[in-house]
Amino acid sequence: MASNTPKKDGGLFGNIFDLNGDGRTDAAETALMFMMFDEMQKEEERKRRARASRTYALGDTETDLDDLDIEGI
Repeated sequence: MASNTPKKDGGLFGNIFDLNGDGRTDAAETALMFMMFDEMQKEEERKRRARASRTYALGDTETDLDDLDIEGI
């Protein structure tokens, strides 16, 4: 007798995003996963831009304001 039980699909990242514990990552769980990754990517981009905005070119060299030890910066 053949079993009709579907094979468990861990999805792209295993069962981390299988929130209801049914052994499958459905469309809603996958959408949540991609939204979380998108937010993490946006946060990294904000950090990168903040670091870049503190660096200024003075002549031929770049100076990072953090290296100047100016109080309040």
